[in-house]
Amino acid sequence: MHGHDLPMGVRAPAEPPYPTTAPSRRRRSRRAAAAALLMALLILLLPASVSATGSDATPTPSPTPPPYSTTLAIDCSAPSVLVVDLARGGRLFERSADTAVSLPVLGKAMTALLALEAYADDTMVTISKVAAAADAGRLGLKTGEKEPLGFLVLGLMLQASDGAAIALAEQVSGEESVFVEKMNERAAALGMGSTVFANSTGRTAEGQATTVADAARFFRKAFANPAFLRIFQTRDMFYVFPDRTSHHFTNRIDSAWSFADTMKGGLRGDDGTASLAFTATDRGFTFLCVTAGDRSDRVPSDVERIAAGVFDAYESVTLVSAGQSYPVSETVAGQSVPLVFAQTVAYVRPVGVDTISGVHYESLGRTTLPVLQSQAVGKAVFDFTDGTSIAVDLFPADDVYNAASPWTRLRQVIEENQDLAAVIAVLLAFLALIALLRLLESAVRGVRQRRIAGRTRRR
Repeated sequence: MHGHDLPMGVRAPAEPPYPTTAPSRRRRSRRAAAAALLMALLILLLPASVSATGSDATPTPSPTPPPYSTTLAIDCSAPSVLVVDLARGGRLFERSADTAVSLPVLGKAMTALLALEAYADDTMVTISKVAAAADAGRLGLKTGEKEPLGFLVLGLMLQASDGAAIALAEQVSGEESVFVEKMNERAAALGMGSTVFANSTGRTAEGQATTVADAARFFRKAFANPAFLRIFQTRDMFYVFPDRTSHHFTNRIDSAWSFADTMKGGLRGDDGTASLAFTATDRGFTFLCVTAGDRSDRVPSDVERIAAGVFDAYESVTLVSAGQSYPVSETVAGQSVPLVFAQTVAYVRPVGVDTISGVHYESLGRTTLPVLQSQAVGKAVFDFTDGTSIAVDLFPADDVYNAASPWTRLRQVIEENQDLAAVIAVLLAFLALIALLRLLESAVRGVRQRRIAGRTRRR
């Protein structure tokens, strides 16, 4: 593997020196004594270490700078902000990200996700008196009427209807208080250790708390639900009811879309101040941003400034390329198996800054042959200075078979003598054709003999 083909942060192993002439016996003895002395000195002077070869070898990473700063000079009115790389969650920009805040957008999003997981879009939901009163005219909900669940979820996510949140909570769990327990159970399961829900609407309430860091964790997981992601990325749409009437939805973060053309989706919740969750894509990567306490009149400009500031500071670069060799080989059943990457993987870093802190190989422990190119045998784990890591699967560069197998030997002979193999194949085909013709001739002869025997018996 050439040095320029190695993953970032990995040095190419040096070529071992070798003699070009045969030294005399006395010279060999002197060199051996010198080598032994040098080895003894190295053992005494260097710190204790263990060198490994084969499947236990670890490439030596190049020196890297300290973790990069996530405090960018972005003019944003929100006192609490977190921007993360959507793909792996690394922090790109933060401001009081772990401070307790009110975040209506998170409560509404959690309610929507749980409803989408529990029922189909066409499920009819009965609107209670409490839900109708909380709607405040956003969706025109009326006590006793039935509305499609899909309509209520859209009203909750795109127009922040508190009535829709309560109606969905009552549909899923019978009453809102029981549903809130389900919200807290999901938050705990997602590792949202600073989050406690007290209602389904996300409105400020006693005992309710969260952080933008917990919210970012939630949204990254929630995007795995296709229905949730589709609504999150909806700017405006017409919802058509079964009776062919329709309702026009406009995302409450729509105005920001006009300012930031890199924006790909978002939600907004309000409780005196605005809370936002939005994504943007540029420079080869997508980020997720969550803000709390934003000034309502500053939302469009804040979104634009955050997007511009992050994309000016970060870039996506290739970590490994499909077909690229890895400098460590796996050993399976005594045979060395060269390894390659099967996919191209990129990562986000500050512009022009190497953030790889190390890379090591982890074997999957295969012990028997054959090993095929389609079977992963290990992975290269790249660690970064921001505390995140990327594990990339490694595959054999070629199929490796058991050398002791007769079929393997036959396959090797065929691969090494392809012209001869072609001639043999033609001869075998010719012999097969002759055998087939003889079988047909024998069958015809048998039919004729039976006919003659039949005629003789009739006479």
